[in-house]
Amino acid sequence: KVVSWNEFNKDKSNLRIAEEIYYEFCKVRNIAMENGSDKCIILHLSDPQFGGEASGAACNDNTRIVNCLKDDKISPDFIIISGDIADKGQKSEFILAREWIEQLAKELWNIEDELKYSDRQRIIIVPGNHDFDISICAADAYSFLFGAEEKDAFKEKEKPDFMVHQKQGFDNFIEFATQLTGDEIWYHYMKKMIHLNERFLNYGVNILNFNSVFGINSRNCENRFDEFYCDLSKRKDLELRCKMTNAEGVINILVMHNPPEDFRRGTADGEKSWNIMQSLIQGNKINICIFGHTHDTKYAYPLRDNGGEYCKKLLCIPAPSVRLAAASRTEDTSRGFNIIEIEKEKERFNKVVVRNYEMKKADIKMVNEDTFTI
Repeated sequence: KVVSWNEFNKDKSNLRIAEEIYYEFCKVRNIAMENGSDKCIILHLSDPQFGGEASGAACNDNTRIVNCLKDDKISPDFIIISGDIADKGQKSEFILAREWIEQLAKELWNIEDELKYSDRQRIIIVPGNHDFDISICAADAYSFLFGAEEKDAFKEKEKPDFMVHQKQGFDNFIEFATQLTGDEIWYHYMKKMIHLNERFLNYGVNILNFNSVFGINSRNCENRFDEFYCDLSKRKDLELRCKMTNAEGVINILVMHNPPEDFRRGTADGEKSWNIMQSLIQGNKINICIFGHTHDTKYAYPLRDNGGEYCKKLLCIPAPSVRLAAASRTEDTSRGFNIIEIEKEKERFNKVVVRNYEMKKADIKMVNEDTFTI
């Protein structure tokens, strides 16, 4: 049965029913893209770190990115942002980020009014280590004292709580993600590291969101190495469980912040973590891994150990920071972004073209293009 949206527009609950009917229909039928193209085009951004040390040329860079892509006649179907959206995980930073991303999407897709739910679904994000507000964890170690003699005073606890407030460090990101994407699944985000996004099966694309900073806390953040937040060895099976639909002709994309090999190589926990990641890639037949964190575009490296057919062939695609000043980037990279074009041949996605764009002051230009076979 073909259901008109107007039949369901009486209230939000019925609208939700209509959305679920459309979602299930797309899963079963695996229909082609709405524009009838044999291409799926992704705008890949990473590490904007709003609130951090932005380049002086970052003013209105969202508009300049759109103008550059339109000049090159590129119309992305999705936007993927692979983490570190904020600099310190603070609410004010996420407010700036949301305004910037929404304006980018409106101009990119020629939307004059507010973004609709269907538009917001085309924005795919994962958290990075900078998206965690470590200051919230201070409540584990400090108490606020009330009273005339102790007005506005903090006192260090003799016996600090252990990770009681850790999950709350992601609250600002979760609120931001829910508002930006319109998806309430974010409220359950801290229960699992892996979340399957099957809403693009009608495009022939399956997306696996992997929270590589799931275990971050004030003791193992970026500049402290008593532990490491990417350690998967102590995670419960339920936190890592995923059941991906391996439909015929569908390409599977893993989106994460850290590189897939970002573990403590040579340590027992690090090697166990890498074995878990290999099982995740092989078990879910991952074709492409999109990530950030490294602020560079050195994407064509092979994974070590080759833990199965899909690990051997996995195409790894990082992106540089899109906004950060030179002092916050690796020495050999500039600001920039990627365009990832996935093409169909004989009804199956098997060709990937990666274009790296560099942003120097007000200038944006493509500096590299590579073609891969999946």
